[in-house]
Amino acid sequence: MDREQRTGRAAGGTASRRSIAPLIIAALALPLMAYLWAARDVLPDSRSASSIVSIPVRPRLAGFKELTALAERIGDAKIEASRRLPANYDEDRQAVDELLDADLAKDLPRAVEETLASAKAGATNTNVSPAAALPTWSSAYTTVRLLTLQMERQWARKDDGAWHTGQLELRFVRFLLSQTRSFNELTSAEASCVVAFRALASAIDAGRLTREQLHELTGLSVPSDLVDRLRDATRNEYAVFEGQLDQVRGQNAGPLSRVFFHPNRTRQAWLASMAELARPPQLEDLEAAQQALSTTATHLSNHQPLVRNSVGSSLLAMSLPGNAEAMAQLIDLVADFRLLAVRATLAIYRIDRGSLPADLVELRASNQAEIPLDPWSRHDFRFSKSDGRIYSVGRDRQDDQGRFTRDLSQGGAELDLGLRFSKE
Repeated sequence: MDREQRTGRAAGGTASRRSIAPLIIAALALPLMAYLWAARDVLPDSRSASSIVSIPVRPRLAGFKELTALAERIGDAKIEASRRLPANYDEDRQAVDELLDADLAKDLPRAVEETLASAKAGATNTNVSPAAALPTWSSAYTTVRLLTLQMERQWARKDDGAWHTGQLELRFVRFLLSQTRSFNELTSAEASCVVAFRALASAIDAGRLTREQLHELTGLSVPSDLVDRLRDATRNEYAVFEGQLDQVRGQNAGPLSRVFFHPNRTRQAWLASMAELARPPQLEDLEAAQQALSTTATHLSNHQPLVRNSVGSSLLAMSLPGNAEAMAQLIDLVADFRLLAVRATLAIYRIDRGSLPADLVELRASNQAEIPLDPWSRHDFRFSKSDGRIYSVGRDRQDDQGRFTRDLSQGGAELDLGLRFSKE
Protein backbone atom coordinates (compact mmCIF):
# COMPACT_ATOMS: atom_id res chain seq x y z
CA MET A 1 0.00 0.00 0.00
CA ASP A 2 2.80 2.32 0.83
CA ARG A 3 4.38 1.60 -2.51
CA GLU A 4 1.16 2.35 -4.34
CA GLN A 5 0.77 5.62 -2.47
CA ARG A 6 4.29 6.66 -3.32
CA THR A 7 3.68 5.78 -6.96
CA GLY A 8 0.44 7.82 -6.93
CA ARG A 9 2.11 10.76 -5.34
CA ALA A 10 4.91 10.64 -7.93
CA ALA A 11 2.41 10.52 -10.75
CA GLY A 12 0.43 13.37 -9.21
CA GLY A 13 3.57 15.46 -8.82
CA THR A 14 4.50 14.88 -12.43
CA ALA A 15 0.99 15.87 -13.53
CA SER A 16 1.15 18.99 -11.38
CA ARG A 17 4.46 19.98 -12.89
CA ARG A 18 3.08 19.39 -16.37
CA SER A 19 0.07 21.60 -15.67
CA ILE A 20 2.22 24.35 -14.17
CA ALA A 21 4.67 24.39 -17.07
CA PRO A 22 2.24 26.02 -19.55
CA LEU A 23 1.40 28.63 -16.95
CA ILE A 24 5.07 29.44 -16.49
CA ILE A 25 5.59 29.62 -20.24
CA ALA A 26 2.51 31.85 -20.61
CA ALA A 27 3.69 34.05 -17.75
CA LEU A 28 6.97 34.59 -19.58
CA ALA A 29 5.56 34.77 -23.11
CA LEU A 30 2.66 37.13 -22.55
CA PRO A 31 4.77 40.07 -21.29
CA LEU A 32 7.19 39.45 -24.14
CA MET A 33 4.35 39.44 -26.67
CA ALA A 34 2.88 42.56 -25.07
CA TYR A 35 6.25 44.27 -25.27
CA LEU A 36 6.73 43.28 -28.92
CA TRP A 37 3.24 44.53 -29.75
CA ALA A 38 3.76 47.82 -27.91
CA ALA A 39 7.23 48.29 -29.36
CA ARG A 40 6.41 47.66 -33.01
CA ASP A 41 7.16 50.71 -35.12
CA VAL A 42 5.40 50.68 -38.47
CA LEU A 43 7.19 52.28 -41.39
CA PRO A 44 5.21 55.03 -43.15
CA ASP A 45 4.20 54.68 -46.75
CA SER A 46 7.23 55.82 -48.74
CA ARG A 47 4.95 57.78 -51.08
CA SER A 48 3.69 60.00 -48.25
CA ALA A 49 7.24 61.06 -47.41
CA SER A 50 8.35 61.45 -51.01
CA SER A 51 5.36 63.70 -51.80
CA ILE A 52 6.82 66.30 -49.42
CA VAL A 53 10.51 65.61 -50.06
CA SER A 54 9.89 65.89 -53.81
CA ILE A 55 8.68 69.48 -53.46
CA PRO A 56 11.37 71.32 -55.43
CA VAL A 57 13.84 73.50 -53.57
CA ARG A 58 13.53 76.95 -55.07
CA PRO A 59 16.72 79.02 -55.06
CA ARG A 60 16.55 82.53 -53.72
CA LEU A 61 16.66 85.35 -56.23
CA ALA A 62 19.89 87.24 -56.74
CA GLY A 63 18.32 90.22 -55.00
CA PHE A 64 18.66 88.35 -51.74
CA LYS A 65 22.39 89.11 -51.78
CA GLU A 66 21.65 92.82 -51.94
CA LEU A 67 19.00 92.38 -49.24
CA THR A 68 21.57 90.71 -46.99
CA ALA A 69 24.05 93.53 -47.68
CA LEU A 70 21.35 96.05 -46.76
CA ALA A 71 20.66 94.10 -43.57
CA GLU A 72 24.35 94.28 -42.66
CA ARG A 73 24.34 98.05 -43.11
CA ILE A 74 21.29 98.42 -40.88
CA GLY A 75 22.90 96.12 -38.35
CA ASP A 76 26.11 98.17 -38.38
CA ALA A 77 24.08 101.34 -37.82
CA LYS A 78 22.55 99.68 -34.73
CA ILE A 79 19.22 101.38 -35.40
CA GLU A 80 17.19 98.82 -33.49
CA ALA A 81 19.63 98.59 -30.58
CA SER A 82 20.22 102.31 -30.12
CA ARG A 83 16.65 103.59 -30.30
CA ARG A 84 13.08 102.43 -30.46
CA LEU A 85 11.49 103.06 -33.83
CA PRO A 86 8.30 105.13 -33.39
CA ALA A 87 5.11 103.35 -34.43
CA ASN A 88 4.23 106.25 -36.76
CA TYR A 89 5.42 109.71 -37.68
CA ASP A 90 2.97 111.54 -35.39
CA GLU A 91 4.14 109.61 -32.32
CA ASP A 92 7.49 111.44 -32.16
CA ARG A 93 8.18 113.68 -35.13
CA GLN A 94 11.51 114.94 -33.85
CA ALA A 95 12.86 111.42 -33.34
CA VAL A 96 11.65 110.35 -36.79
CA ASP A 97 13.20 113.41 -38.44
CA GLU A 98 16.56 112.71 -36.81
CA LEU A 99 16.37 109.10 -37.91
CA LEU A 100 15.31 109.79 -41.50
CA ASP A 101 17.83 112.60 -41.96
CA ALA A 102 20.71 110.21 -41.21
CA ASP A 103 22.75 109.04 -44.18
CA LEU A 104 21.52 105.44 -44.02
CA ALA A 105 17.82 106.38 -44.17
CA LYS A 106 18.45 108.87 -46.97
CA ASP A 107 20.08 106.12 -49.00
CA LEU A 108 17.48 103.50 -48.13
CA PRO A 109 15.12 103.96 -51.12
CA ARG A 110 18.04 103.66 -53.55
CA ALA A 111 19.31 100.53 -51.79
CA VAL A 112 15.84 98.95 -51.95
CA GLU A 113 15.55 99.83 -55.64
CA GLU A 114 18.89 98.12 -56.28
CA THR A 115 17.68 95.03 -54.45
CA LEU A 116 14.51 94.86 -56.52
CA ALA A 117 16.34 95.55 -59.78
CA SER A 118 18.80 92.74 -59.10
CA ALA A 119 15.97 90.32 -58.35
CA LYS A 120 14.12 91.33 -61.49
CA ALA A 121 17.14 90.38 -63.58
CA GLY A 122 16.21 86.76 -62.95
CA ALA A 123 19.58 85.46 -61.82
CA THR A 124 19.55 83.05 -58.90
CA ASN A 125 21.64 82.46 -55.84
CA THR A 126 21.52 78.92 -54.48
CA ASN A 127 24.16 79.33 -51.78
CA VAL A 128 22.24 81.12 -49.05
CA SER A 129 22.19 79.00 -45.92
CA PRO A 130 19.42 79.33 -43.31
CA ALA A 131 22.00 80.58 -40.81
CA ALA A 132 23.08 83.33 -43.21
CA ALA A 133 19.49 84.28 -44.00
CA LEU A 134 18.30 84.47 -40.40
CA PRO A 135 19.55 87.98 -39.47
CA THR A 136 18.33 89.36 -42.80
CA TRP A 137 14.65 89.17 -41.91
CA SER A 138 14.79 91.36 -38.83
CA SER A 139 16.58 94.07 -40.82
CA ALA A 140 14.16 93.67 -43.72
CA TYR A 141 11.32 94.37 -41.29
CA THR A 142 13.22 97.43 -40.04
CA THR A 143 13.62 98.59 -43.65
CA VAL A 144 9.86 98.42 -44.17
CA ARG A 145 9.26 100.42 -40.99
CA LEU A 146 11.73 103.09 -42.08
CA LEU A 147 10.08 103.33 -45.50
CA THR A 148 6.71 103.67 -43.76
CA LEU A 149 7.96 106.50 -41.57
CA GLN A 150 9.42 108.19 -44.66
CA MET A 151 6.09 107.88 -46.48
CA GLU A 152 4.15 109.26 -43.50
CA ARG A 153 6.52 112.19 -43.16
CA GLN A 154 6.17 112.96 -46.86
CA TRP A 155 2.40 112.96 -46.56
CA ALA A 156 2.57 115.23 -43.51
CA ARG A 157 4.75 117.64 -45.51
CA LYS A 158 2.52 117.29 -48.61
CA ASP A 159 5.44 115.88 -50.53
CA ASP A 160 4.40 114.40 -53.89
CA GLY A 161 6.98 111.64 -53.45
CA ALA A 162 4.90 109.92 -50.75
CA TRP A 163 3.02 107.73 -53.19
CA HIS A 164 6.26 106.69 -54.90
CA THR A 165 7.57 105.60 -51.51
CA GLY A 166 4.35 103.66 -50.93
CA GLN A 167 4.68 101.90 -54.28
CA LEU A 168 8.28 101.04 -53.50
CA GLU A 169 7.24 99.63 -50.14
CA LEU A 170 4.57 97.44 -51.73
CA ARG A 171 7.05 96.09 -54.24
CA PHE A 172 9.53 95.41 -51.46
CA VAL A 173 7.12 93.44 -49.24
CA ARG A 174 6.09 91.37 -52.26
CA PHE A 175 9.76 90.67 -52.85
CA LEU A 176 10.15 89.58 -49.23
CA LEU A 177 7.25 87.16 -49.64
CA SER A 178 8.86 85.70 -52.75
CA GLN A 179 12.03 84.98 -50.77
CA THR A 180 10.42 82.99 -47.95
CA ARG A 181 11.48 79.36 -47.58
CA SER A 182 10.30 78.52 -44.04
CA PHE A 183 7.42 79.18 -41.68
CA ASN A 184 9.56 81.59 -39.66
CA GLU A 185 10.38 83.59 -42.78
CA LEU A 186 6.71 83.67 -43.78
CA THR A 187 5.91 85.09 -40.36
CA SER A 188 8.55 87.82 -40.78
CA ALA A 189 7.32 88.69 -44.27
CA GLU A 190 3.72 88.84 -43.07
CA ALA A 191 4.70 91.25 -40.29
CA SER A 192 6.35 93.50 -42.90
CA CYS A 193 3.22 93.42 -45.08
CA VAL A 194 1.04 94.39 -42.13
CA VAL A 195 3.20 97.46 -41.41
CA ALA A 196 2.87 98.63 -45.00
CA PHE A 197 -0.85 97.89 -45.24
CA ARG A 198 -1.68 99.68 -42.00
CA ALA A 199 0.08 102.82 -43.16
CA LEU A 200 -1.72 102.77 -46.51
CA ALA A 201 -5.09 102.12 -44.82
CA SER A 202 -4.51 105.13 -42.56
CA ALA A 203 -3.63 107.24 -45.59
CA ILE A 204 -6.86 106.18 -47.30
CA ASP A 205 -8.87 107.13 -44.23
CA ALA A 206 -7.10 110.50 -44.03
CA GLY A 207 -7.92 111.23 -47.67
CA ARG A 208 -4.28 111.47 -48.70
CA LEU A 209 -4.58 109.36 -51.85
CA THR A 210 -5.93 110.55 -55.17
CA ARG A 211 -8.57 108.63 -57.06
CA GLU A 212 -5.92 107.29 -59.44
CA GLN A 213 -3.77 106.07 -56.57
CA LEU A 214 -6.79 104.45 -54.92
CA HIS A 215 -7.63 102.75 -58.18
CA GLU A 216 -4.14 101.27 -58.24
CA LEU A 217 -4.73 99.82 -54.78
CA THR A 218 -8.04 98.25 -55.83
CA GLY A 219 -5.96 96.01 -58.06
CA LEU A 220 -3.81 94.88 -55.14
CA SER A 221 -3.83 91.12 -55.57
CA VAL A 222 -2.53 88.25 -53.49
CA PRO A 223 0.84 87.07 -54.87
CA SER A 224 0.19 84.19 -57.25
CA ASP A 225 3.03 82.13 -55.81
CA LEU A 226 1.93 82.35 -52.18
CA VAL A 227 0.89 78.69 -52.16
CA ASP A 228 4.33 77.75 -53.49
CA ARG A 229 5.88 79.65 -50.59
CA LEU A 230 3.78 77.60 -48.18
CA ARG A 231 4.88 74.36 -49.85
CA ASP A 232 8.53 75.46 -49.63
CA ALA A 233 7.99 76.05 -45.93
CA THR A 234 6.33 72.65 -45.53
CA ARG A 235 9.32 70.91 -47.07
CA ASN A 236 11.65 72.88 -44.82
CA GLU A 237 9.56 72.05 -41.76
CA TYR A 238 9.69 68.34 -42.60
CA ALA A 239 13.49 68.51 -42.65
CA VAL A 240 13.41 70.24 -39.26
CA PHE A 241 11.06 67.57 -37.90
CA GLU A 242 13.34 64.79 -39.17
CA GLY A 243 16.19 66.44 -37.30
CA GLN A 244 14.08 66.50 -34.13
CA LEU A 245 13.30 62.81 -34.55
CA ASP A 246 17.01 61.99 -34.80
CA GLN A 247 17.79 64.08 -31.74
CA VAL A 248 15.04 62.48 -29.64
CA ARG A 249 16.05 59.01 -30.86
CA GLY A 250 19.56 59.65 -29.58
CA GLN A 251 18.20 60.70 -26.20
CA ASN A 252 15.92 57.66 -25.88
CA ALA A 253 18.12 54.61 -26.26
CA GLY A 254 17.51 51.22 -24.69
CA PRO A 255 14.92 48.44 -24.96
CA LEU A 256 12.16 50.18 -23.01
CA SER A 257 12.41 53.27 -25.22
CA ARG A 258 10.77 51.27 -28.02
CA VAL A 259 7.55 51.45 -26.07
CA PHE A 260 7.65 55.17 -25.35
CA PHE A 261 9.03 56.38 -28.71
CA HIS A 262 8.14 55.19 -32.22
CA PRO A 263 9.99 57.35 -34.76
CA ASN A 264 8.28 55.80 -37.77
CA ARG A 265 4.79 56.06 -36.32
CA THR A 266 5.52 59.65 -35.33
CA ARG A 267 6.76 60.45 -38.82
CA GLN A 268 3.71 58.73 -40.32
CA ALA A 269 1.32 60.82 -38.21
CA TRP A 270 3.13 64.05 -39.14
CA LEU A 271 3.01 63.26 -42.87
CA ALA A 272 -0.66 62.30 -42.72
CA SER A 273 -1.49 65.57 -40.95
CA MET A 274 0.38 67.65 -43.55
CA ALA A 275 -0.84 65.64 -46.55
CA GLU A 276 -3.03 68.47 -47.88
CA LEU A 277 0.02 70.66 -48.36
CA ALA A 278 2.01 67.95 -50.15
CA ARG A 279 -0.04 68.59 -53.26
CA PRO A 280 -0.28 72.04 -54.89
CA PRO A 281 -3.49 73.43 -53.34
CA GLN A 282 -5.30 76.55 -54.45
CA LEU A 283 -5.70 79.55 -52.17
CA GLU A 284 -9.34 78.57 -51.67
CA ASP A 285 -8.25 75.18 -50.28
CA LEU A 286 -6.08 76.59 -47.52
CA GLU A 287 -8.88 77.34 -45.05
CA ALA A 288 -10.15 73.74 -45.08
CA ALA A 289 -6.61 72.36 -44.86
CA GLN A 290 -5.82 74.63 -41.93
CA GLN A 291 -9.01 73.66 -40.14
CA ALA A 292 -8.23 69.95 -40.55
CA LEU A 293 -4.67 70.44 -39.30
CA SER A 294 -5.82 72.56 -36.36
CA THR A 295 -8.38 69.91 -35.37
CA THR A 296 -5.72 67.19 -35.52
CA ALA A 297 -3.30 69.27 -33.46
CA THR A 298 -5.95 69.97 -30.80
CA HIS A 299 -6.86 66.28 -30.58
CA LEU A 300 -3.21 65.31 -30.15
CA SER A 301 -2.68 67.88 -27.42
CA ASN A 302 -5.76 66.72 -25.49
CA HIS A 303 -5.36 62.96 -25.94
CA GLN A 304 -1.70 62.11 -25.53
CA PRO A 305 -1.07 58.45 -24.57
CA LEU A 306 0.37 57.68 -21.17
CA VAL A 307 2.74 54.98 -22.41
CA ARG A 308 2.74 53.85 -26.00
CA ASN A 309 4.68 56.36 -28.13
CA SER A 310 4.12 59.04 -25.51
CA VAL A 311 7.40 60.74 -26.47
CA GLY A 312 6.46 60.76 -30.16
CA SER A 313 3.00 62.11 -29.38
CA SER A 314 4.51 64.91 -27.32
CA LEU A 315 6.76 65.79 -30.26
CA LEU A 316 3.75 65.92 -32.58
CA ALA A 317 1.83 68.00 -30.05
CA MET A 318 4.61 70.60 -30.23
CA SER A 319 5.12 70.56 -34.00
CA LEU A 320 1.63 70.43 -35.51
CA PRO A 321 0.10 73.41 -33.64
CA GLY A 322 3.01 75.52 -34.87
CA ASN A 323 2.31 74.41 -38.43
CA ALA A 324 -1.38 75.20 -38.03
CA GLU A 325 -0.46 78.67 -36.70
CA ALA A 326 1.80 79.30 -39.71
CA MET A 327 -1.00 78.35 -42.08
CA ALA A 328 -3.40 80.63 -40.20
CA GLN A 329 -0.96 83.51 -40.58
CA LEU A 330 -0.83 82.90 -44.32
CA ILE A 331 -4.63 82.96 -44.57
CA ASP A 332 -4.62 86.14 -42.48
CA LEU A 333 -2.20 87.61 -45.01
CA VAL A 334 -4.58 86.75 -47.87
CA ALA A 335 -7.30 88.57 -45.92
CA ASP A 336 -4.97 91.56 -45.45
CA PHE A 337 -4.38 91.93 -49.18
CA ARG A 338 -8.07 91.67 -49.96
CA LEU A 339 -9.20 93.97 -47.16
CA LEU A 340 -6.92 96.76 -48.34
CA ALA A 341 -8.17 96.38 -51.92
CA VAL A 342 -11.82 96.53 -50.78
CA ARG A 343 -11.02 99.52 -48.55
CA ALA A 344 -9.64 101.39 -51.57
CA THR A 345 -12.76 100.48 -53.58
CA LEU A 346 -14.96 101.87 -50.80
CA ALA A 347 -12.95 105.10 -50.81
CA ILE A 348 -13.48 105.52 -54.55
CA TYR A 349 -17.21 104.92 -54.07
CA ARG A 350 -17.27 107.67 -51.43
CA ILE A 351 -15.43 110.10 -53.75
CA ASP A 352 -17.86 109.38 -56.58
CA ARG A 353 -21.11 109.22 -54.56
CA GLY A 354 -20.39 111.36 -51.51
CA SER A 355 -21.12 108.56 -49.02
CA LEU A 356 -20.40 104.90 -48.36
CA PRO A 357 -22.61 102.13 -49.80
CA ALA A 358 -25.16 100.41 -47.59
CA ASP A 359 -23.41 97.06 -48.04
CA LEU A 360 -20.94 95.24 -50.26
CA VAL A 361 -23.72 94.06 -52.57
CA GLU A 362 -24.34 97.71 -53.49
CA LEU A 363 -20.59 98.26 -53.84
CA ARG A 364 -20.29 95.27 -56.18
CA ALA A 365 -23.21 96.45 -58.31
CA SER A 366 -21.85 99.98 -58.65
CA ASN A 367 -18.28 98.91 -59.22
CA GLN A 368 -19.23 96.27 -61.80
CA ALA A 369 -16.22 94.28 -60.68
CA GLU A 370 -15.55 91.25 -58.53
CA ILE A 371 -15.12 92.03 -54.85
CA PRO A 372 -12.74 89.51 -53.23
CA LEU A 373 -14.11 87.17 -50.56
CA ASP A 374 -13.09 86.63 -46.97
CA PRO A 375 -10.69 83.63 -47.10
CA TRP A 376 -11.84 82.49 -43.63
CA SER A 377 -15.53 82.24 -44.51
CA ARG A 378 -15.42 82.10 -48.34
CA HIS A 379 -18.19 84.69 -48.30
CA ASP A 380 -18.18 88.49 -48.40
CA PHE A 381 -16.25 90.39 -45.79
CA ARG A 382 -18.47 91.83 -43.08
CA PHE A 383 -19.14 95.53 -43.62
CA SER A 384 -20.69 97.89 -41.11
CA LYS A 385 -21.30 101.39 -42.41
CA SER A 386 -22.64 102.62 -39.05
CA ASP A 387 -19.60 101.38 -37.11
CA GLY A 388 -17.04 102.23 -39.78
CA ARG A 389 -15.60 98.73 -40.04
CA ILE A 390 -14.86 96.13 -42.66
CA TYR A 391 -13.57 92.84 -41.39
CA SER A 392 -12.97 89.11 -41.75
CA VAL A 393 -14.52 86.60 -39.35
CA GLY A 394 -10.98 85.47 -38.52
CA ARG A 395 -9.60 82.18 -37.30
CA ASP A 396 -12.51 81.19 -35.09
CA ARG A 397 -14.71 81.49 -38.21
CA GLN A 398 -17.32 83.30 -36.10
CA ASP A 399 -18.68 86.80 -36.62
CA ASP A 400 -17.70 88.61 -33.42
CA GLN A 401 -19.37 91.81 -34.63
CA GLY A 402 -16.12 93.39 -35.73
CA ARG A 403 -14.39 93.13 -32.37
CA PHE A 404 -10.64 93.22 -32.97
CA THR A 405 -7.83 94.74 -31.00
CA ARG A 406 -5.58 95.45 -33.97
CA ASP A 407 -6.27 96.59 -37.48
CA LEU A 408 -5.35 93.82 -39.87
CA SER A 409 -4.08 90.50 -38.68
CA GLN A 410 -0.79 90.75 -36.83
CA GLY A 411 -1.04 89.20 -33.38
CA GLY A 412 -2.98 86.03 -34.12
CA ALA A 413 -6.07 86.97 -32.12
CA GLU A 414 -9.02 84.60 -32.29
CA LEU A 415 -11.48 87.43 -32.86
CA ASP A 416 -12.25 89.19 -36.14
CA LEU A 417 -9.58 91.03 -38.11
CA GLY A 418 -10.18 94.08 -40.21
CA LEU A 419 -9.99 97.81 -40.73
CA ARG A 420 -11.59 100.77 -39.04
CA PHE A 421 -12.37 103.89 -41.01
CA SER A 422 -14.02 107.26 -40.63
CA LYS A 423 -17.84 107.15 -40.83
CA GLU A 424 -18.22 110.67 -42.16
